[in-house]
Amino acid sequence: MNESGLATVERELRRRFGSSLQMRTEGAVLIVDAGNGASVHVTLDDADRPSFILSYPCFGSDAHSHRDVEDRTARGVLLPAIVGIVDAVLTHGAVLPEFPSAALRRSLQRRSRRRPPRK
Repeated sequence: MNESGLATVERELRRRFGSSLQMRTEGAVLIVDAGNGASVHVTLDDADRPSFILSYPCFGSDAHSHRDVEDRTARGVLLPAIVGIVDAVLTHGAVLPEFPSAALRRSLQRRSRRRPPRK
């Protein structure tokens, strides 16, 4: 069941983000490479549910720049949340806090102007 649960995640991410999204499996972990130095790690948590364990970069609530990234691990994550987290990591390099500071928004805007748009 491990492989089919991760295969479902991989299939959905391919459907949403296309074949250019870089993914690989290492043991029981699906690694999604955002291409901006960030990655999301997905492991099956509960095959009956199915839910997953996710490790991903995020900005804390007091973050002021793109350098204020910390790693977070969450359990019991469902597929729609995985899609949202991967989208945020692809777009910003990390998941934004609910209310990002003005300084963080400016830092991300400056950074995005220097990066080519994702396909």
